[in-house]
Amino acid sequence: MKKVQKFWGCLCLPLFVACQQNEIVGEKSMEDLSLKLQASVSSPVLSRTNAEQNGSVDFVESDKIGFYMPESSLSVQWTFTGGEWTSSESLFWPDKVSDWTFQAYYPFTEAVERTNIIMPDLSLQDGTLKNVGKYDFLTSSVVTNYEAGDGVVSFTGEHSFQHAYCLLMVTLKEEQNIGNTQLKKVSFNGLDIATRYRYKFEGGSGSMEKVPETPSVSELAFTPETVIPSDGYSTVVLINPSDLEIPLKYSVEYERADKPFTAGNVELGTRFESGKFYKISVKIRKEGLVIESNSVEDWVIDDSLEEIVVDETAAG
Repeated sequence: MKKVQKFWGCLCLPLFVACQQNEIVGEKSMEDLSLKLQASVSSPVLSRTNAEQNGSVDFVESDKIGFYMPESSLSVQWTFTGGEWTSSESLFWPDKVSDWTFQAYYPFTEAVERTNIIMPDLSLQDGTLKNVGKYDFLTSSVVTNYEAGDGVVSFTGEHSFQHAYCLLMVTLKEEQNIGNTQLKKVSFNGLDIATRYRYKFEGGSGSMEKVPETPSVSELAFTPETVIPSDGYSTVVLINPSDLEIPLKYSVEYERADKPFTAGNVELGTRFESGKFYKISVKIRKEGLVIESNSVEDWVIDDSLEEIVVDETAAG
């Protein structure tokens, strides 16, 4: 009986070791297939996270993106911490050889389906440079495999995050020190420029569409109540990309020596493209309002607009 027990003991030992080895191999295999991430924002940009008038910026501490695994319906949160991206759950490559499509968006708010990502509400903007980044929305898509990046999904280079909205900056200045001009109101009018949209990833691409049954928002208006400084006052807004039948219009109301003036319905154009930065300079003259544009790159500065002169009108 003892000999039988010794025999089975010897038999069990290699089986136990073999099981341990299989577990180690399995753990090592899964560790080898663990998925890591790199991400950057296309440059030059004004980012949602850190807006500067002429600076290129990138993601900052605690930023969160939504990430879609291949064939997954819900997004997974990744957080930028200590210079690295960490996911809210462990993710693994399906295999080491096949090409897979990965998609991501910024900012992450909650896990959502890839065809119904509700974008930030542009109607809540206050027109300031320091806060415009709160409403930015970016997306990226890349087809890659494990070997290409040694397990890293890289949303960088040509696959960097791109801005979905159009950025518009209008800087109002006085010419020849006209006087103490108090800016009372600035407004932009164009069909659906701030209507709520959602983003859809379909296949390897993405698109924007109106949120069903959402009200149309065609005006953005701000009341800065400030004296125009010598270097000008900038109003910065994000608007939906559009190809308008009726041009986007810009208007201002201001006071000089306690006398109110209006200048407006200036046509800024009809076509505003996703990811472009339209930078326009406006000068107040006694005989009118002069609007000039610079160049456009990607968040792009556009020089397609000709100089426009609009007579100011005393209110009342």
